[in-house]
Amino acid sequence: WVYGLGTEQAGLHACARWTLSQCEGKVEVPSDRKNPDQGSVEVGFTWVPRTDLTGPAEGTVVGAIGGPGAANLTSLWEESLGTLLGSRNLLLMDYRGVGRSGYLNCENPPGQLETPDPEILAECAGDLGPSAGLYGTAAAADDLDAVREQLGAGKIDLVGQSYGGFFSQVYALRHPETLRTLVLDSPSALGHDPWQRSNARWPLSSMRHVCERSPLCRPTGDPAPRWSRVVEKVRGGDSELSVADLVDAQANYPAFAVARELPAASRAFLAGDHAPLRRLVEQIKLANGDGLPALEPKTTNTFDSVVLFSAVVCGDLPMPFDRESGLAERQRQVESARAALPPDYYAPFTVDEWLANTTFWFESCLGWPAPDTHEPLVSSSATYPEVPTLVLNGDLDKDTTPEEGRAVARRFPNSSHVNVPFGDHWVSAGTPCAAGLISDFIRTASTEAVDPIGCAGKMFRAVGEFPRELAEVPAAHARSDDRSTLHERRIAAVAALTVADAAARQLVIEDVPIEQQAGLRGGTLNFASRSDSSQVRLSGVRYVENVAISGVAVHDAETGKVGAEVTLRGPAGERGNLQIDWDTSDPSTSEAFVRGEVNGRFVSASVPVA
Repeated sequence: WVYGLGTEQAGLHACARWTLSQCEGKVEVPSDRKNPDQGSVEVGFTWVPRTDLTGPAEGTVVGAIGGPGAANLTSLWEESLGTLLGSRNLLLMDYRGVGRSGYLNCENPPGQLETPDPEILAECAGDLGPSAGLYGTAAAADDLDAVREQLGAGKIDLVGQSYGGFFSQVYALRHPETLRTLVLDSPSALGHDPWQRSNARWPLSSMRHVCERSPLCRPTGDPAPRWSRVVEKVRGGDSELSVADLVDAQANYPAFAVARELPAASRAFLAGDHAPLRRLVEQIKLANGDGLPALEPKTTNTFDSVVLFSAVVCGDLPMPFDRESGLAERQRQVESARAALPPDYYAPFTVDEWLANTTFWFESCLGWPAPDTHEPLVSSSATYPEVPTLVLNGDLDKDTTPEEGRAVARRFPNSSHVNVPFGDHWVSAGTPCAAGLISDFIRTASTEAVDPIGCAGKMFRAVGEFPRELAEVPAAHARSDDRSTLHERRIAAVAALTVADAAARQLVIEDVPIEQQAGLRGGTLNFASRSDSSQVRLSGVRYVENVAISGVAVHDAETGKVGAEVTLRGPAGERGNLQIDWDTSDPSTSEAFVRGEVNGRFVSASVPVA
């Protein structure tokens, strides 16, 4: 006997009546609920039964994916919700216009670029005509309620990520009686600032947080004022870098290498050593697409839709213009709103510096028409429900900042907000303890069950200093069996720092590998990746000017351990062979262990690394 949903009502979707295995289905809903005679659309979903079928389900968890414009794949939720899925069914719906709910495209042009310009979007919206207003968040929220009802799922535990958190807020306001609990992971707020001041300024706070928790960075003090002085010096022409370069660096914080290195690179820059910051700027440019092949138009991919993204963003998000105005008047209103921004809105940058080098969602929406059929996200009389609500943020997340998350949590009367140290966007997907908080919360349906103490993300550490010469490097700490001199342990320390720097460099910007790079002060790095590990080959790499390191380092993705075998050449012809090992997954240590020989003497020592 296999327990089902606890109901045998006629008319339930087949997925609800047979729960032995995952199944996909569609539910027909009105395309425009205000005008039912305008036809219908089919909304696709995936139903995943709990893994333990020996007893009745404890409920149904619904995962609302981010985007908008992305298909809702089961694999995306395994890390965030895995421990819940033994006893709870999982329901995933594709927003209308993507994945199993159809692919929203436009006829002219026939394909879609990743980031179409406003003229292309305006042309596309013209192709869509009145249907452009049928893809908003309110319609998607009602679609989910229709799917939930047809499946007989009863009250649901709704977990929304990023835009899915935005969507989930709308759902909670429109269908509060159907919710058992609500989880908002890295949510965008309803009614957010279209000029995105919080997103622009949060990296300064995040930089402080990372440095405070990093043993090598903490003694160097607050990095934010140093970064402001760097901006002032570059603005004054005291560098080959430009203010635009620095805007790009701050806008890309906290991408791994940027967060790891920016405080120390700023400190080096102010001391006259521009190499670390210059390297970071150059690699951000490369990772962001400068010098990379152009993206091909999309024509058949049903797993994401730029047009759906645009329809939702241009229809639902706050804009610095009146949607009922024509293009010329919209542009005038944007310029007026821009002129009214306070001078320190994006400090340490001026408003003109920041806006000249960044883009905003509303810019691509200037030509998107006001939809005839669009309905408000929530009614003016709506109140936020008492449903138990958990809001999660990672304190490295500049896209949906903890500041924004706290504002969202304050709107729900029965809520708890958790800020996860070192967590990034969609914090529960990369942070097991955050996923555990979600599990505890949903099981108990109580905000009192949420204990954020000790919960932290990937725990990477910021660099403290970028030395230029061997003499500036503290010697490695001798272990009991060491037989080397202070000078030789200093060279060994350089070897460990060089390998640590190299191992951190493949993904300067997340998910964009740079397979060949120059060393900080000379030499080359070549990267190769497999599913279980990444390898970097060092050829005469100079982390400091007068020590060259060659060899291979391997980072095991599963264990987090790094192992390297290298040779070295010092400033006075010193030679050596060293083995270097450390565990990047262990938050309790930041030491690399070095064994081998330098100038024929046995070295056994440890080196603090970031």
